[in-house]
Amino acid sequence: MTSEPSHAQVHVASTIVLDDLGRALMEYRTSGTDTGWGFPGGVIEDGETLEQAALRELDEEVGIVEVGAVRSLDLTIPIARPAVGVRFELHFCQMLDWRGAPQLLEPRKRSAIGWFDPFVPPDHALESTLRFARELARQTVRLS
Repeated sequence: MTSEPSHAQVHVASTIVLDDLGRALMEYRTSGTDTGWGFPGGVIEDGETLEQAALRELDEEVGIVEVGAVRSLDLTIPIARPAVGVRFELHFCQMLDWRGAPQLLEPRKRSAIGWFDPFVPPDHALESTLRFARELARQTVRLS
């Protein structure tokens, strides 16, 4: 009988920010386990809620400051990375009201930011971005 290897589990906040045209803010990640277009976010630190992690990461990565609420989308997408012994659990939420002009604040980790249709991910989208778009299409998750 063979058992699966043990992987560290890392919980990640992945935040959807929409502009007035319904486009989602994405960043092109160039460091970490994956390279490609994904939603802003990062590790949920000990003692942090999903909402707190989302706010911290948006401020650190793109300079967005929360004005209204952060809403959990009740969607978690697991991404396994056996080569590095990690299983990421991406917890999705949406920033309902925000201010600030998004800017590239971590150029060593990200090479670009842009606005994209969340139903039609850009070329070179991360696996989590593609899976999120499929959930939108299935209407298992809805954006406000």
